[in-house]
Amino acid sequence: MERSEAEAIYAQGREPVVEVLLVLSARLEAQDAQLASLAEAERVEELEQRLKRDSRNSSLPPNHDPPWLGKRGRSRGTGRKQGGQPGHPGHGRSLFPIERVTEVVEHWPARCTCGHVFGAEEREASGAPARHQVAELPPLAVEISEHRLQRLCCPDCGRTVRAELPPGIPRSCFGPKLEAAIASLTVRNRLSRRQLVELLEELFGCPIAVGTIEAILTRTGETLEPVYDELLEQTRGAGALNIDETGWYLGGEPRTFWGAFGKQTAVLRIAPDRGKQHLHGLIGDGFAGVFGSDRFSAYNSLEPERRQVCWSHLRRDFTYHADLGSGPQEAFGLDGLEVTWNVFHAWKQFQQDGDRAALQQRVEAIKQQLWPLLEWGSTGKRQRHVRVVPEEDERRAQRDDGDLDGAEALAAGERSDDRCRHAKDGKHHVKGLRPQPRGCGPLANPASWIRRHVYLMRPDGAESRRRRRAIRPPRPPGRRSPATVREGCGVT
Repeated sequence: MERSEAEAIYAQGREPVVEVLLVLSARLEAQDAQLASLAEAERVEELEQRLKRDSRNSSLPPNHDPPWLGKRGRSRGTGRKQGGQPGHPGHGRSLFPIERVTEVVEHWPARCTCGHVFGAEEREASGAPARHQVAELPPLAVEISEHRLQRLCCPDCGRTVRAELPPGIPRSCFGPKLEAAIASLTVRNRLSRRQLVELLEELFGCPIAVGTIEAILTRTGETLEPVYDELLEQTRGAGALNIDETGWYLGGEPRTFWGAFGKQTAVLRIAPDRGKQHLHGLIGDGFAGVFGSDRFSAYNSLEPERRQVCWSHLRRDFTYHADLGSGPQEAFGLDGLEVTWNVFHAWKQFQQDGDRAALQQRVEAIKQQLWPLLEWGSTGKRQRHVRVVPEEDERRAQRDDGDLDGAEALAAGERSDDRCRHAKDGKHHVKGLRPQPRGCGPLANPASWIRRHVYLMRPDGAESRRRRRAIRPPRPPGRRSPATVREGCGVT
Protein backbone atom coordinates (compact mmCIF):
# COMPACT_ATOMS: atom_id res chain seq x y z
CA MET A 1 0.00 0.00 0.00
CA GLU A 2 1.34 3.40 -0.97
CA ARG A 3 1.19 6.45 1.32
CA SER A 4 -1.31 8.19 -0.93
CA GLU A 5 -3.64 5.20 -0.73
CA ALA A 6 -3.38 5.14 3.06
CA GLU A 7 -4.17 8.87 3.27
CA ALA A 8 -7.22 8.40 1.02
CA ILE A 9 -8.59 5.67 3.28
CA TYR A 10 -7.96 7.82 6.35
CA ALA A 11 -9.82 10.73 4.77
CA GLN A 12 -12.95 8.57 4.30
CA GLY A 13 -13.55 8.38 8.05
CA ARG A 14 -13.41 6.00 10.96
CA GLU A 15 -15.25 2.96 9.61
CA PRO A 16 -13.12 2.46 6.43
CA VAL A 17 -9.94 2.66 8.53
CA VAL A 18 -11.24 0.03 10.99
CA GLU A 19 -12.22 -2.30 8.13
CA VAL A 20 -8.78 -2.04 6.54
CA LEU A 21 -7.10 -2.73 9.91
CA LEU A 22 -9.26 -5.80 10.47
CA VAL A 23 -8.45 -7.12 7.00
CA LEU A 24 -4.73 -6.59 7.55
CA SER A 25 -4.93 -8.24 10.99
CA ALA A 26 -6.67 -11.31 9.55
CA ARG A 27 -4.09 -11.51 6.78
CA LEU A 28 -1.26 -11.33 9.33
CA GLU A 29 -2.83 -14.08 11.44
CA ALA A 30 -3.15 -16.30 8.37
CA GLN A 31 0.47 -15.68 7.44
CA ASP A 32 1.61 -16.41 11.01
CA ALA A 33 -0.31 -19.69 10.97
CA GLN A 34 1.21 -20.56 7.61
CA LEU A 35 4.72 -19.79 8.85
CA ALA A 36 4.11 -21.86 11.98
CA SER A 37 2.97 -24.82 9.90
CA LEU A 38 6.00 -24.46 7.64
CA ALA A 39 8.33 -24.32 10.65
CA GLU A 40 6.67 -27.39 12.10
CA ALA A 41 7.01 -29.20 8.78
CA GLU A 42 10.70 -28.29 8.60
CA ARG A 43 11.17 -29.46 12.17
CA VAL A 44 9.44 -32.76 11.42
CA GLU A 45 11.56 -33.20 8.30
CA GLU A 46 14.73 -32.51 10.28
CA LEU A 47 13.71 -35.02 12.95
CA GLU A 48 12.93 -37.61 10.30
CA GLN A 49 16.37 -37.06 8.79
CA ARG A 50 17.92 -37.54 12.21
CA LEU A 51 16.09 -40.84 12.58
CA LYS A 52 17.61 -42.00 9.30
CA ARG A 53 21.15 -41.36 10.50
CA ASP A 54 23.17 -44.39 11.54
CA SER A 55 26.74 -45.63 11.45
CA ARG A 56 26.56 -46.26 7.68
CA ASN A 57 25.71 -42.70 6.62
CA SER A 58 26.98 -40.47 9.46
CA SER A 59 29.63 -40.21 12.14
CA LEU A 60 27.46 -41.97 14.72
CA PRO A 61 29.07 -45.07 16.27
CA PRO A 62 27.50 -48.49 15.64
CA ASN A 63 26.07 -48.67 19.17
CA HIS A 64 23.69 -45.81 18.20
CA ASP A 65 22.13 -47.81 15.39
CA PRO A 66 18.41 -48.55 15.80
CA PRO A 67 17.40 -52.16 16.52
CA TRP A 68 15.74 -52.63 13.14
CA LEU A 69 18.94 -51.82 11.24
CA GLY A 70 20.60 -55.11 12.09
CA LYS A 71 24.28 -55.84 12.48
CA ARG A 72 26.83 -54.26 10.19
CA GLY A 73 28.80 -56.31 7.74
CA ARG A 74 26.66 -59.44 7.93
CA SER A 75 26.97 -61.39 4.71
CA ARG A 76 24.12 -63.29 3.14
CA GLY A 77 25.93 -66.56 3.69
CA THR A 78 27.42 -69.10 1.32
CA GLY A 79 25.48 -72.16 2.44
CA ARG A 80 28.59 -73.79 3.88
CA LYS A 81 29.00 -74.92 7.45
CA GLN A 82 30.96 -72.86 9.93
CA GLY A 83 34.62 -73.58 10.55
CA GLY A 84 37.34 -75.00 8.36
CA GLN A 85 36.27 -76.45 5.01
CA PRO A 86 37.49 -79.82 3.67
CA GLY A 87 40.81 -79.51 1.85
CA HIS A 88 41.89 -76.17 3.32
CA PRO A 89 45.50 -75.87 4.56
CA GLY A 90 45.99 -76.42 8.25
CA HIS A 91 46.71 -73.60 10.68
CA GLY A 92 47.90 -75.51 13.74
CA ARG A 93 50.20 -74.14 16.40
CA SER A 94 53.84 -74.44 15.37
CA LEU A 95 56.51 -75.66 17.77
CA PHE A 96 59.07 -73.34 19.28
CA PRO A 97 62.64 -73.77 17.99
CA ILE A 98 64.83 -76.00 20.13
CA GLU A 99 66.96 -73.06 21.31
CA ARG A 100 63.86 -71.58 22.98
CA VAL A 101 63.27 -74.75 25.00
CA THR A 102 64.48 -74.44 28.60
CA GLU A 103 63.85 -78.03 29.68
CA VAL A 104 63.57 -81.36 27.81
CA VAL A 105 61.88 -84.29 29.57
CA GLU A 106 62.12 -87.74 28.01
CA HIS A 107 59.12 -90.07 28.40
CA TRP A 108 59.35 -93.80 27.53
CA PRO A 109 56.44 -96.22 27.11
CA ALA A 110 55.98 -98.53 30.10
CA ARG A 111 54.31 -101.48 28.30
CA CYS A 112 53.10 -102.61 24.91
CA THR A 113 49.48 -103.26 24.01
CA CYS A 114 50.33 -106.98 23.83
CA GLY A 115 51.24 -106.94 27.50
CA HIS A 116 55.05 -106.79 27.25
CA VAL A 117 56.65 -104.64 29.96
CA PHE A 118 59.67 -102.63 28.79
CA GLY A 119 62.77 -102.57 30.93
CA ALA A 120 65.32 -99.81 31.34
CA GLU A 121 67.82 -101.62 29.08
CA GLU A 122 65.29 -101.64 26.23
CA ARG A 123 65.02 -97.89 25.98
CA GLU A 124 66.43 -97.41 22.50
CA ALA A 125 64.48 -95.06 20.27
CA SER A 126 63.15 -96.72 17.14
CA GLY A 127 62.10 -93.49 15.43
CA ALA A 128 61.71 -89.75 15.84
CA PRO A 129 59.91 -88.88 19.08
CA ALA A 130 56.58 -87.08 19.17
CA ARG A 131 57.16 -83.57 20.48
CA HIS A 132 54.76 -81.91 22.91
CA GLN A 133 55.66 -78.45 24.21
CA VAL A 134 54.11 -76.71 27.21
CA ALA A 135 54.52 -72.96 27.72
CA GLU A 136 54.29 -71.85 31.33
CA LEU A 137 55.00 -68.73 33.31
CA PRO A 138 57.82 -68.92 35.86
CA PRO A 139 57.13 -67.80 39.44
CA LEU A 140 56.60 -64.07 38.95
CA ALA A 141 58.23 -61.72 41.41
CA VAL A 142 60.14 -58.50 41.06
CA GLU A 143 63.83 -58.65 41.83
CA ILE A 144 64.68 -56.46 44.77
CA SER A 145 68.25 -55.18 44.82
CA GLU A 146 69.38 -53.32 47.91
CA HIS A 147 72.19 -50.82 47.46
CA ARG A 148 73.87 -50.13 50.79
CA LEU A 149 75.70 -46.85 50.90
CA GLN A 150 78.36 -47.50 53.49
CA ARG A 151 79.84 -44.82 55.72
CA LEU A 152 83.52 -44.43 56.61
CA CYS A 153 85.18 -42.20 59.13
CA CYS A 154 88.05 -40.12 57.78
CA PRO A 155 91.20 -40.65 59.91
CA ASP A 156 92.49 -37.18 59.01
CA CYS A 157 89.52 -34.94 59.81
CA GLY A 158 87.19 -37.32 61.60
CA ARG A 159 84.28 -36.60 59.24
CA THR A 160 81.89 -39.45 58.32
CA VAL A 161 81.63 -39.90 54.55
CA ARG A 162 78.77 -41.80 52.84
CA ALA A 163 79.13 -43.56 49.47
CA GLU A 164 77.26 -42.29 46.40
CA LEU A 165 75.19 -44.29 43.94
CA PRO A 166 77.25 -45.17 40.85
CA PRO A 167 76.07 -44.17 37.35
CA GLY A 168 73.39 -46.46 35.97
CA ILE A 169 71.63 -47.10 39.29
CA PRO A 170 68.12 -45.55 39.37
CA ARG A 171 67.58 -42.81 41.94
CA SER A 172 63.93 -43.82 42.28
CA CYS A 173 62.60 -46.94 43.95
CA PHE A 174 61.78 -48.60 40.61
CA GLY A 175 64.03 -49.62 37.75
CA PRO A 176 63.61 -48.67 34.08
CA LYS A 177 62.15 -52.07 33.14
CA LEU A 178 59.38 -51.81 35.71
CA GLU A 179 58.68 -48.18 34.88
CA ALA A 180 58.50 -49.00 31.16
CA ALA A 181 56.10 -51.87 31.91
CA ILE A 182 53.90 -49.54 33.98
CA ALA A 183 53.84 -46.94 31.20
CA SER A 184 53.09 -49.54 28.53
CA LEU A 185 50.32 -51.26 30.50
CA THR A 186 48.68 -47.93 31.31
CA VAL A 187 48.90 -46.13 27.98
CA ARG A 188 49.23 -48.92 25.43
CA ASN A 189 47.07 -51.59 27.09
CA ARG A 190 44.65 -49.09 28.70
CA LEU A 191 44.73 -50.39 32.25
CA SER A 192 43.48 -47.95 34.84
CA ARG A 193 45.62 -46.91 37.78
CA ARG A 194 43.75 -49.09 40.22
CA GLN A 195 43.76 -52.08 37.90
CA LEU A 196 47.52 -51.71 37.52
CA VAL A 197 47.94 -51.55 41.30
CA GLU A 198 46.10 -54.88 41.63
CA LEU A 199 48.03 -56.47 38.75
CA LEU A 200 51.46 -55.54 40.16
CA GLU A 201 50.47 -56.81 43.58
CA GLU A 202 48.93 -60.11 42.43
CA LEU A 203 51.30 -61.11 39.60
CA PHE A 204 54.62 -59.53 40.57
CA GLY A 205 54.29 -59.14 44.34
CA CYS A 206 55.16 -55.45 44.11
CA PRO A 207 52.90 -53.13 46.14
CA ILE A 208 52.59 -49.67 44.65
CA ALA A 209 50.34 -46.66 45.17
CA VAL A 210 48.19 -44.88 42.61
CA GLY A 211 50.11 -41.66 43.15
CA THR A 212 53.39 -43.44 42.48
CA ILE A 213 52.06 -44.68 39.14
CA GLU A 214 51.02 -41.14 38.28
CA ALA A 215 54.50 -39.87 39.14
CA ILE A 216 56.12 -42.58 37.01
CA LEU A 217 53.92 -41.70 34.02
CA THR A 218 54.68 -38.00 34.36
CA ARG A 219 58.41 -38.66 34.66
CA THR A 220 58.35 -41.05 31.70
CA GLY A 221 56.45 -38.55 29.55
CA GLU A 222 58.98 -35.83 30.33
CA THR A 223 61.84 -38.23 29.59
CA LEU A 224 60.39 -39.06 26.17
CA GLU A 225 59.93 -35.41 25.22
CA PRO A 226 63.04 -35.35 22.94
CA VAL A 227 61.82 -38.53 21.25
CA TYR A 228 58.44 -36.90 20.67
CA ASP A 229 60.10 -33.88 19.06
CA GLU A 230 62.15 -36.14 16.79
CA LEU A 231 59.08 -38.10 15.72
CA LEU A 232 57.23 -34.84 15.10
CA GLU A 233 59.95 -33.70 12.71
CA GLN A 234 59.92 -37.08 10.93
CA THR A 235 56.15 -36.91 10.59
CA ARG A 236 56.25 -33.38 9.17
CA GLY A 237 58.78 -34.57 6.58
CA ALA A 238 56.51 -37.32 5.22
CA GLY A 239 55.20 -37.19 1.66
CA ALA A 240 51.58 -37.71 2.74
CA LEU A 241 49.77 -37.32 6.06
CA ASN A 242 46.34 -38.45 7.20
CA ILE A 243 44.94 -36.04 9.79
CA ASP A 244 41.95 -36.44 12.07
CA GLU A 245 40.62 -35.14 15.38
CA THR A 246 38.21 -36.33 18.05
CA GLY A 247 36.89 -35.27 21.44
CA TRP A 248 38.93 -35.70 24.61
CA TYR A 249 38.54 -34.90 28.29
CA LEU A 250 41.46 -33.70 30.41
CA GLY A 251 40.79 -33.12 34.09
CA GLY A 252 37.06 -33.05 33.35
CA GLU A 253 37.45 -30.27 30.77
CA PRO A 254 36.68 -30.83 27.06
CA ARG A 255 39.70 -30.92 24.78
CA THR A 256 40.48 -32.10 21.23
CA PHE A 257 42.68 -35.06 20.38
CA TRP A 258 44.58 -34.37 17.13
CA GLY A 259 46.49 -36.98 15.17
CA ALA A 260 48.84 -36.88 12.17
CA PHE A 261 49.60 -40.27 10.63
CA GLY A 262 52.31 -41.09 8.08
CA LYS A 263 53.59 -44.39 6.76
CA GLN A 264 56.42 -44.58 9.30
CA THR A 265 55.37 -42.44 12.26
CA ALA A 266 52.25 -41.18 13.98
CA VAL A 267 52.05 -38.16 16.29
CA LEU A 268 49.14 -37.37 18.62
CA ARG A 269 48.53 -34.13 20.47
CA ILE A 270 45.92 -32.74 22.88
CA ALA A 271 44.73 -29.20 22.05
CA PRO A 272 42.19 -26.88 23.69
CA ASP A 273 39.76 -26.99 20.74
CA ARG A 274 39.32 -27.88 17.06
CA GLY A 275 40.54 -24.58 15.68
CA LYS A 276 42.63 -24.48 12.54
CA GLN A 277 45.54 -22.92 14.44
CA HIS A 278 46.06 -26.21 16.27
CA LEU A 279 45.97 -28.07 12.95
CA HIS A 280 48.75 -25.91 11.53
CA GLY A 281 50.66 -26.16 14.81
CA LEU A 282 50.66 -29.92 14.43
CA ILE A 283 51.72 -30.21 10.79
CA GLY A 284 53.95 -27.11 10.78
CA ASP A 285 54.35 -24.43 8.14
CA GLY A 286 56.90 -26.26 6.01
CA PHE A 287 54.90 -29.39 5.17
CA ALA A 288 54.90 -29.87 1.39
CA GLY A 289 53.12 -33.21 1.03
CA VAL A 290 49.52 -34.27 0.52
CA PHE A 291 46.92 -33.99 3.27
CA GLY A 292 44.29 -36.70 3.79
CA SER A 293 41.31 -35.67 5.92
CA ASP A 294 37.56 -35.58 6.22
CA ARG A 295 35.47 -32.49 5.38
CA PHE A 296 35.64 -30.77 8.77
CA SER A 297 35.72 -26.97 8.36
CA ALA A 298 39.18 -26.58 9.96
CA TYR A 299 40.73 -28.44 7.00
CA ASN A 300 39.38 -25.86 4.56
CA SER A 301 42.38 -23.71 5.48
CA LEU A 302 44.67 -26.22 3.71
CA GLU A 303 45.61 -25.78 0.09
CA PRO A 304 43.00 -27.57 -2.07
CA GLU A 305 45.67 -28.65 -4.56
CA ARG A 306 47.40 -30.70 -1.85
CA ARG A 307 44.35 -32.00 -0.04
CA GLN A 308 42.79 -35.46 -0.43
CA VAL A 309 39.30 -35.93 0.96
CA CYS A 310 38.78 -39.34 2.55
CA TRP A 311 36.75 -41.58 0.23
CA SER A 312 35.39 -43.58 3.15
CA HIS A 313 33.85 -40.40 4.55
CA LEU A 314 32.53 -39.50 1.11
CA ARG A 315 30.92 -42.92 0.80
CA ARG A 316 29.23 -42.36 4.14
CA ASP A 317 27.98 -38.93 3.04
CA PHE A 318 26.68 -40.27 -0.28
CA THR A 319 24.94 -43.08 1.60
CA TYR A 320 23.22 -40.48 3.81
CA HIS A 321 21.92 -38.56 0.77
CA ALA A 322 20.76 -41.79 -0.86
CA ASP A 323 18.89 -42.86 2.28
CA LEU A 324 16.91 -39.62 2.47
CA GLY A 325 14.78 -40.65 -0.52
CA SER A 326 13.90 -37.11 -1.61
CA GLY A 327 14.11 -36.98 -5.39
CA PRO A 328 17.19 -35.11 -6.65
CA GLN A 329 19.04 -35.56 -3.38
CA GLU A 330 18.54 -39.31 -3.52
CA ALA A 331 19.76 -39.36 -7.13
CA PHE A 332 22.83 -37.37 -6.10
CA GLY A 333 23.60 -39.89 -3.36
CA LEU A 334 23.15 -42.92 -5.63
CA ASP A 335 25.37 -41.41 -8.33
CA GLY A 336 27.99 -40.63 -5.72
CA LEU A 337 27.87 -44.19 -4.40
CA GLU A 338 28.45 -45.47 -7.91
CA VAL A 339 31.54 -43.25 -8.26
CA THR A 340 32.76 -44.32 -4.83
CA TRP A 341 32.40 -47.98 -5.69
CA ASN A 342 34.36 -47.41 -8.90
CA VAL A 343 37.18 -45.83 -6.89
CA PHE A 344 37.49 -48.74 -4.48
CA HIS A 345 37.10 -51.26 -7.28
CA ALA A 346 39.89 -49.61 -9.31
CA TRP A 347 42.20 -49.71 -6.32
CA LYS A 348 41.34 -53.33 -5.62
CA GLN A 349 42.14 -54.29 -9.21
CA PHE A 350 45.48 -52.46 -8.97
CA GLN A 351 46.31 -54.43 -5.83
CA GLN A 352 45.69 -57.64 -7.75
CA ASP A 353 47.46 -56.94 -11.06
CA GLY A 354 49.83 -54.07 -10.17
CA ASP A 355 49.20 -52.39 -13.56
CA ARG A 356 49.59 -48.68 -12.89
CA ALA A 357 48.84 -47.69 -16.48
CA ALA A 358 45.46 -49.40 -16.22
CA LEU A 359 44.90 -47.68 -12.87
CA GLN A 360 45.59 -44.31 -14.49
CA GLN A 361 43.00 -45.02 -17.16
CA ARG A 362 40.41 -46.02 -14.56
CA VAL A 363 41.14 -42.91 -12.49
CA GLU A 364 40.77 -40.69 -15.55
CA ALA A 365 37.41 -42.26 -16.32
CA ILE A 366 36.32 -41.74 -12.71
CA LYS A 367 37.29 -38.05 -12.97
CA GLN A 368 35.08 -37.62 -16.00
CA GLN A 369 32.25 -39.29 -14.09
CA LEU A 370 32.78 -37.36 -10.85
CA TRP A 371 33.30 -33.83 -12.15
CA PRO A 372 29.73 -33.18 -13.46
CA LEU A 373 28.36 -34.62 -10.22
CA LEU A 374 30.45 -32.23 -8.13
CA GLU A 375 29.45 -29.25 -10.26
CA TRP A 376 25.80 -30.14 -9.82
CA GLY A 377 26.13 -30.79 -6.08
CA SER A 378 28.12 -27.59 -5.42
CA THR A 379 25.21 -25.35 -6.48
CA GLY A 380 23.42 -25.82 -3.16
CA LYS A 381 23.50 -23.46 -0.21
CA ARG A 382 25.99 -25.63 1.72
CA GLN A 383 29.10 -25.96 -0.38
CA ARG A 384 32.28 -27.77 0.62
CA HIS A 385 35.78 -27.74 -0.80
CA VAL A 386 36.11 -30.62 -3.25
CA ARG A 387 38.69 -31.64 -5.79
CA VAL A 388 39.64 -34.54 -8.03
CA VAL A 389 43.03 -35.95 -7.05
CA PRO A 390 45.68 -36.03 -9.78
CA GLU A 391 47.11 -39.47 -10.42
CA GLU A 392 50.58 -38.45 -9.30
CA ASP A 393 49.16 -37.59 -5.88
CA GLU A 394 47.15 -40.79 -5.68
CA ARG A 395 50.19 -42.87 -4.82
CA ARG A 396 51.11 -40.64 -1.90
CA ALA A 397 47.60 -40.07 -0.60
CA GLN A 398 46.43 -43.62 -0.03
CA ARG A 399 43.93 -43.49 2.74
CA ASP A 400 43.87 -46.12 5.50
CA ASP A 401 41.07 -45.44 7.95
CA GLY A 402 42.34 -48.17 10.25
CA ASP A 403 45.10 -45.84 11.50
CA LEU A 404 42.72 -43.04 12.42
CA ASP A 405 40.03 -45.30 13.77
CA GLY A 406 42.59 -47.14 15.83
CA ALA A 407 43.90 -43.96 17.37
CA GLU A 408 40.40 -42.71 18.11
CA ALA A 409 39.50 -46.07 19.58
CA LEU A 410 42.48 -45.84 21.91
CA ALA A 411 41.41 -42.33 22.83
CA ALA A 412 37.82 -43.46 23.45
CA GLY A 413 39.06 -46.36 25.56
CA GLU A 414 41.18 -44.06 27.69
CA ARG A 415 38.29 -41.66 28.26
CA SER A 416 36.37 -44.51 29.89
CA ASP A 417 39.15 -45.14 32.44
CA ASP A 418 40.58 -42.95 35.16
CA ARG A 419 43.82 -41.94 33.47
CA CYS A 420 44.72 -38.29 32.91
CA ARG A 421 42.33 -37.25 35.69
CA HIS A 422 44.60 -36.99 38.71
CA ALA A 423 47.22 -34.66 37.21
CA LYS A 424 46.68 -31.27 35.65
CA ASP A 425 49.41 -32.03 33.14
CA GLY A 426 48.03 -35.42 32.16
CA LYS A 427 48.58 -34.68 28.48
CA HIS A 428 52.20 -35.79 28.87
CA HIS A 429 50.99 -39.36 29.26
CA VAL A 430 49.49 -39.35 25.79
CA LYS A 431 51.78 -36.88 24.08
CA GLY A 432 54.97 -38.53 25.27
CA LEU A 433 53.96 -42.18 25.26
CA ARG A 434 51.58 -42.50 22.31
CA PRO A 435 53.72 -41.22 19.40
CA GLN A 436 56.02 -44.19 19.07
CA PRO A 437 57.31 -45.39 15.70
CA ARG A 438 54.77 -47.55 13.91
CA GLY A 439 57.17 -50.39 13.30
CA CYS A 440 57.90 -54.04 13.40
CA GLY A 441 60.98 -55.92 14.52
CA PRO A 442 62.63 -55.02 17.83
CA LEU A 443 60.46 -51.93 18.34
CA ALA A 444 57.19 -53.79 17.90
CA ASN A 445 57.17 -54.33 21.68
CA PRO A 446 56.02 -51.04 23.24
CA ALA A 447 57.39 -51.93 26.67
CA SER A 448 60.89 -52.56 25.34
CA TRP A 449 60.73 -49.35 23.29
CA ILE A 450 59.69 -47.25 26.29
CA ARG A 451 62.14 -49.02 28.61
CA ARG A 452 65.04 -48.34 26.28
CA HIS A 453 64.31 -44.63 26.00
CA VAL A 454 63.57 -44.29 29.71
CA TYR A 455 66.98 -45.77 30.44
CA LEU A 456 68.88 -43.84 27.77
CA MET A 457 67.30 -40.45 28.42
CA ARG A 458 67.36 -40.38 32.20
CA PRO A 459 70.18 -38.39 33.84
CA ASP A 460 71.78 -41.47 35.39
CA GLY A 461 71.81 -43.51 32.18
CA ALA A 462 75.17 -45.01 31.35
CA GLU A 463 74.71 -45.29 27.60
CA SER A 464 74.66 -42.61 24.97
CA ARG A 465 71.45 -40.87 23.89
CA ARG A 466 71.22 -42.48 20.51
CA ARG A 467 67.76 -43.38 19.24
CA ARG A 468 66.43 -45.90 16.79
CA ARG A 469 63.32 -45.94 14.67
CA ALA A 470 61.55 -48.82 12.93
CA ILE A 471 59.74 -48.72 9.61
CA ARG A 472 56.38 -50.36 9.22
CA PRO A 473 55.44 -51.47 5.71
CA PRO A 474 52.35 -49.60 4.49
CA ARG A 475 49.06 -51.44 4.44
CA PRO A 476 46.73 -51.04 1.49
CA PRO A 477 43.67 -48.87 2.18
CA GLY A 478 40.03 -49.81 1.87
CA ARG A 479 39.77 -52.87 4.11
CA ARG A 480 35.99 -52.92 3.83
CA SER A 481 34.50 -54.33 0.66
CA PRO A 482 32.35 -51.97 -1.43
CA ALA A 483 29.80 -54.74 -2.01
CA THR A 484 27.16 -52.98 0.09
CA VAL A 485 27.67 -49.78 -1.88
CA ARG A 486 27.44 -51.73 -5.14
CA GLU A 487 24.13 -53.24 -4.12
CA GLY A 488 22.76 -49.93 -2.83
CA CYS A 489 23.40 -47.96 -6.02
CA GLY A 490 22.48 -50.72 -8.47
CA VAL A 491 25.93 -50.98 -10.08
CA THR A 492 26.50 -54.20 -12.00
